[in-house]
Amino acid sequence: PLIVQGTEENPVLFTSREPLPLPGDWTNIHLAAEGNELTWVTYEWADDGITGENASESTFSNFTIAGTLSLTANGVVLEESNDLTFENCYLTIGGDHGIYITEGDGSTFDLNTISGPGTNGIYATDCNDCVFSTNTISGPGTNGIYVTNGEDSSFTDNVIDDPGSYLIFSSNTENGVFTGNVLTGTGNGIYADNSEGSTVSDNVISTSGGNGIYMNSCDNCMFDNNEIT
Repeated sequence: PLIVQGTEENPVLFTSREPLPLPGDWTNIHLAAEGNELTWVTYEWADDGITGENASESTFSNFTIAGTLSLTANGVVLEESNDLTFENCYLTIGGDHGIYITEGDGSTFDLNTISGPGTNGIYATDCNDCVFSTNTISGPGTNGIYVTNGEDSSFTDNVIDDPGSYLIFSSNTENGVFTGNVLTGTGNGIYADNSEGSTVSDNVISTSGGNGIYMNSCDNCMFDNNEIT
């Protein structure tokens, strides 16, 4: 695995070797092992963000991409990788995805700031028992947080602005928790299907084009103190 342990005072820099750097000066980092750790890392001037597969139990903490990659670059794309942790990451990118994972059961996304992606702020498939908390996501993406197979997952205190289709989407969301989110956009606010036993409370949703809250197959759901305009 790749272990990179910077500190707030001395972050690790992955950058161009050129005296006058440009986006795409080097390719990218590709991960293909479990248990990677990137802490207090700044990543710049590459052609793409972090990519990889089979990288379960990896951690990204205080990982920064500050808008210097190629215009088509994504932030972090990891396939077939579960139990991931993303915390305090700052990702400004021009590609399709801020964070994109597949088969991501048990992953945590906490206190991340993502801006600029064209399609998804955070996209996760097979993300049962996942936690999405206190993330700030801004457009112009189509989706803020988009999850498939999100049973027992929680979406709390996220601030999402501008996505056009879904601010928060989750399928197969039995026992989901949607609490304290502030969602502003032109599409759907909270959209969940197969959501039996879910809790939807204390959300502030402003949408000009879609549903404020849409839940189907929602037996034994609880709705409390949501504000929708």
